[in-house]
Amino acid sequence: MGAHPAAAAGKPGPVLVDHPQKPQAVLTPGRAGRVTVQLKNTGRGSARNDGRMYMEIWAPYGTRFTDTRLTPLHGAPGGWACKGDAYRKGVPYESTILRCFSDRHGQVARAGGTAAWELRMKVVPGTRAGTTLATTPYNRGAVFHFGYRGRSVWTTMSLKVRTPGKAHRAHRRAHHGGRHR
Repeated sequence: MGAHPAAAAGKPGPVLVDHPQKPQAVLTPGRAGRVTVQLKNTGRGSARNDGRMYMEIWAPYGTRFTDTRLTPLHGAPGGWACKGDAYRKGVPYESTILRCFSDRHGQVARAGGTAAWELRMKVVPGTRAGTTLATTPYNRGAVFHFGYRGRSVWTTMSLKVRTPGKAHRAHRRAHHGGRHR
């Protein structure tokens, strides 16, 4: 028998599933902030990359990425080079899609662990208070691809942004003198 002992025993491998940001990102219209996309490894094996990683992230309608950085959090793989879809001279960077690549090899997410990446976004001015902005009806805001031992692994992640409600704004005015930070 030439099979790996874990494979012969039927040990399940990594299973990467969407792990939405909690609490959900709240961004005031016209201001930039940080949001995350996350995966959870629900399997008993570590998810590893030995190929080229690719991630494509779509901004929910009414939002824009404010730069092209994809920052790994809590040990998630890094080395990302990203390109957006919009740039005009003299206008701040505003993109609706980021396409990112990395040639780094190693662990994506340990068994039972998560992999998370941070992005900077803004909500366009004039967006109604208390609105949740999602990418699609199924809320798939990002697709992630990596390779391991000749296999391609694809998974999706959600990306939602909420605008503060009227109660949040009243609280800020009462406790912060109406100033935004």
